[in-house]
Amino acid sequence: VEPLSLIAARAGGLSDSRLEEIQHANPDRNMLFIIQRIELLSKAHGVLQDLDIIVSINGKLMLHIDDLNVQYTHDALDLVILRNRSEIHLRVETTAYDGGVNKLVFWSGAIFQAPYMALRQQSSNAPSGVYCTDVASGSPADQYELMASYWITHINGVVTPDLASFEQAVRQCPDRTYARVRIVSFDLEPAVLTVKTCYHYWPTSTLTKDASTESGWRSSNEN
Repeated sequence: VEPLSLIAARAGGLSDSRLEEIQHANPDRNMLFIIQRIELLSKAHGVLQDLDIIVSINGKLMLHIDDLNVQYTHDALDLVILRNRSEIHLRVETTAYDGGVNKLVFWSGAIFQAPYMALRQQSSNAPSGVYCTDVASGSPADQYELMASYWITHINGVVTPDLASFEQAVRQCPDRTYARVRIVSFDLEPAVLTVKTCYHYWPTSTLTKDASTESGWRSSNEN
């Protein structure tokens, strides 16, 4: 969210009665807040929209950025927002912070993970819950042009909406065979690639966050 002057809010449809209420509540605080982007895969995505103006949260006018802190102690928030020059009442579920990267899948020399927070905040769309973050030079993924910043939507025709389904799908790909990988680029351009597996040099493995281990991560090989 970003601050929005009351003049701009008035141009966006803020009523006279709301303006008077805001000025009475805090004469020195002549602003509201506008939503610039909704985080992908959050529970607010699809409920709130970019450029919604927040009028109140749980019945209290939102006049300070600190008023958003209630999201950390509530499972849902009752919002009044200004959209298309009209006030709308919405109930929005909050999303718990996931603590960052919890699991990595290594396949054919590429690293895959669930979309991380910065990516969810920057992207306008999430074609999948599987994102390629790095590719080793000389690996099968590199040779067959599977690049970092690609979203993975299918493996051999099997839909992979999340990391668990992706891991299960790549486990079914035999050694030294061609796997069909349907991708969507960061610019949201779809394509289909073929990657020939070579598990002798580029085995499938995972790293999972595990506080009980000395390193904080648990490694496992799948083939």
